[in-house]
Amino acid sequence: MGNSSYTVQSLIDIARSMADTAPVLPTGGAYETVALSAVNDAMTAMLAGSHRGSPFNFKFNRIVLPQFFLNSWQQDYASQNVNIGWLESAGAYNMSSTQQPKPFRVIEVKRDVLITNAQTGNLAKIQYMQNNSLQYGTWGQAQSLAASGLSNPGPSVVYTNPAGAIAMPANPTTQVKDGGGSLWILTTYGTCGLVNPFQPVITATSITANVLTVTAANGLAVGTQVLLNGTAESFLNGTIVTVVSASPTQFTAAVTHANYSNGADTGTATIVPVFPSLANSTIVPTTVTDGTVVWTAVNPFGQGYRVNPMPTQTGPTWLVAPVAQAKIPQFTSIGQPLEPVPDDFFKYLKDGFIAQCYRYSVDVKVRNKFKDEFQIWMESLDAAVRQGSREDDDWGFVPGSNVMDTGWAFNPVNPAMPYGPWAG
Repeated sequence: MGNSSYTVQSLIDIARSMADTAPVLPTGGAYETVALSAVNDAMTAMLAGSHRGSPFNFKFNRIVLPQFFLNSWQQDYASQNVNIGWLESAGAYNMSSTQQPKPFRVIEVKRDVLITNAQTGNLAKIQYMQNNSLQYGTWGQAQSLAASGLSNPGPSVVYTNPAGAIAMPANPTTQVKDGGGSLWILTTYGTCGLVNPFQPVITATSITANVLTVTAANGLAVGTQVLLNGTAESFLNGTIVTVVSASPTQFTAAVTHANYSNGADTGTATIVPVFPSLANSTIVPTTVTDGTVVWTAVNPFGQGYRVNPMPTQTGPTWLVAPVAQAKIPQFTSIGQPLEPVPDDFFKYLKDGFIAQCYRYSVDVKVRNKFKDEFQIWMESLDAAVRQGSREDDDWGFVPGSNVMDTGWAFNPVNPAMPYGPWAG
């Protein structure tokens, strides 16, 4: 069961019981469009912050994000996240330590974190970014040719799982961009294969009983879509086919065409990946097998992270644990529950909805009342902030020593302790 037992229809019913707002939401016509616009405006104002514009992190909209390992010399980390509104906080566990509980270091959340090759700093920082804005490696590219300086995957390159390791393995980058611009992250550690897994090279094609067989070294999974190009058969070029079966040396797909065989064909099969989105978070992303390594497609408009300082090549194994506010939901149906707003905060969203109904009225006299209703709404939002802010925060400016002390005589951050000696 979710947070809310109310729906958009609940708000409509209340507005229809009021003389001034009832005409805005008649029982016929396009009232649903008005209602959805009004509730989306109210929800956005409530979750984006107080009426003074300062953001407020309601606990009911908080999400604990999947944790991820830092990697050798890698600042950027794409992910499957599609629902980050903004980061609230983050920290890192030193998984190399045998201490119990594991040492935990605070990572400061920033709006922007710059690219750097520095491996020391005053305090660890993190920001979230769209996946398509992050730095990626290229399968098979020499490290000397990579502007980022990242070590890349390639033939027989080994990825060692950092879980349980006494020190961070010197792995290549864990995210790559293929020749078609699609983005992939490492999801299974192992040893890369001998050929580029993202663009299988075609050496032969044939069709028998409407089944296309393509000879090409590949790591495709059943259901993967591929775009065929460069073959001798022009009817295949520019065609997207869905893999029906696959082995390391060939794959098949259903087509409608007469039988033929070309045992010396050429061309490429470019993968057309699918991945979760905010509208459909249940989509199973495309995966590609690369030897014993598995790569998983990520949404370019999903969210990943950039950290500073740059992790060292080896050293402690850090597991980052971010916490965020979810994106502000937008309603598309009047039967939709008012998630994530819980029932005890329903009043605050209701006041915003009623105010918006005044704004949408065609009656000038009623519409002019919007200013007063808007003020009531602002006071309601202020009350919502106060309702959710009853406890003291755990963070703030507190002297760490005597005010007459000279402070640190040296910078405590170093390659062995890049996230500082500070505890969460």
